[in-house]
Amino acid sequence: MVLEEYKDFLIAGARGYGSHTENETRYHSFKMALEILSKIPKPEVLELGTCHSFVSGGLPGCDSPDPIYWKPNDPSVWDWGAGAFTLVFGQNNLNLTTVDISREAINVNRVMTESLGINCQSCLADSVHFLGNIYKRYDLIYLDTGYLNQDSIERQLKEATLIVERQLLNPGGMILLDDVKSFSTDLPVGNKLGRSDLSLPYLLTHGFELIFEGFQYLLKIA
Repeated sequence: MVLEEYKDFLIAGARGYGSHTENETRYHSFKMALEILSKIPKPEVLELGTCHSFVSGGLPGCDSPDPIYWKPNDPSVWDWGAGAFTLVFGQNNLNLTTVDISREAINVNRVMTESLGINCQSCLADSVHFLGNIYKRYDLIYLDTGYLNQDSIERQLKEATLIVERQLLNPGGMILLDDVKSFSTDLPVGNKLGRSDLSLPYLLTHGFELIFEGFQYLLKIA
C-alpha cells in the first residue's frame, strides 16, 4: 500500500485547516479506506473534484496551470492542503476515475498523474450530470466538488442522492466525504459539517454507517 511515505504531509495538510488531532487527519481516513480496498481485486474508485493545483496554498504557483510549478520528485510542495487524493490513491492497485467541470483542472491533473505513472481516467464533466448518466458501480466514491459554501452543500446532496437512487456502489461500497470539519465564513451560520451538512444526514438514513469520523468522514454501506 502506497501511503506511509506521505504520512507527515497528510497530517500537516489537514491541521492547516483547523485544530485536529493526528488521528482525525486525512492520513487515517485514507489508510482505513485503502486497507478495505486492498481486499478487493482491482477496486473501482471514483473521485468527484480532481487535484487542480501543482503546489500547496501559499506557495508560488498555487492554482496556476503552468506545469513549470510541478515538482514530481518533491512531494513536500504538493497540494496537501487539498488532500492530493488522486496522487495518493492513484499509486495503489486500483482503477481510478476522476471527474471535474474545469478543463484547466483536468489538464493539471493529467500532467501530475502522467509524470508519476498513474493510470487515471480523467473526465471533463459536471459531477451531477456524470452520476446521472454513468452505468457503472464503484467500491469507493470520493466527494470533493466545489468550495465551502451553500451551493456546494446542495450539490453534494444531489451527488449523494444519485449514488443511492442509482445504486452506484458495489455491495460494501464506501463514500469518503472531504472537509467535513473544515470551516469557512462562506458557510451558513451554524454549519458544523462543511459541505456535508445535508448529504451526511441523508446517507445515514439511507443505508450507510459511519466508520471514520475526523477531518473527513468515511461511510460504508451497512
